[in-house]
Amino acid sequence: MRIAHIGNRRQVPPPLVEAQRRLGHEVVVVAVGGPTSAEAVDVRIPVHDGPLGWNLSVLRRARSLLGFDVLHVHGGMERGQILWPLLRTVADVRLAVHYYQGEDTPVVGPSYQWAADAQFHATPDLGGLLHNSQWIPEPIDIPPLPRRPENRVPQFGHFPARESTETTDRIVALFSKALGPLEQEKRGSLVVHRGREAVLVLGIGATFGPEVVALMGNFFGFSLTVLTLP
Repeated sequence: MRIAHIGNRRQVPPPLVEAQRRLGHEVVVVAVGGPTSAEAVDVRIPVHDGPLGWNLSVLRRARSLLGFDVLHVHGGMERGQILWPLLRTVADVRLAVHYYQGEDTPVVGPSYQWAADAQFHATPDLGGLLHNSQWIPEPIDIPPLPRRPENRVPQFGHFPARESTETTDRIVALFSKALGPLEQEKRGSLVVHRGREAVLVLGIGATFGPEVVALMGNFFGFSLTVLTLP
């Protein structure tokens, strides 16, 4: 399938484009207006100000939008952008519209919803405003699983940059709830919470890279699974 992702006042999410390409689709990214360095694109369409200038600018480059199975417009369709429903009718192409929340408006570009063959919104809260739209979270790449640790008791590490954060307290509480009472032991800048079936290692107020974490694990006699959390 040939898909054109069109950045209409909104940058096209790269993970979505990459995921579709890996599935075998022919995907082209088109930037309509915006700064010249806003995103990596295949086709760029400069536009003039005002509804008339915008429509004439895109109409001059309409040839670059023909021949696709789907035009996926990101950022909705503004009231003055009549070329999108016109292209859908004249070029016999499916029109998908992706809505986002604006800085000063609940939904960016909510006009001409009747012209869309498919509607998507970027965050779940927009579903109450767009009744014919479907929430599509951005795809993510799942990293390879780490090698199976050799230690018999699983070890988990959490290394926040600030002391006493809500995230840290929540992690300790969840470990305690799942594993029962935890024995606390301080080792230098590390705090070790030991349960019957797992160990949680906390490093407060310091930056620990992967190499440092591995060295700490070797030094203290256990391997660590690193959780990257806010």
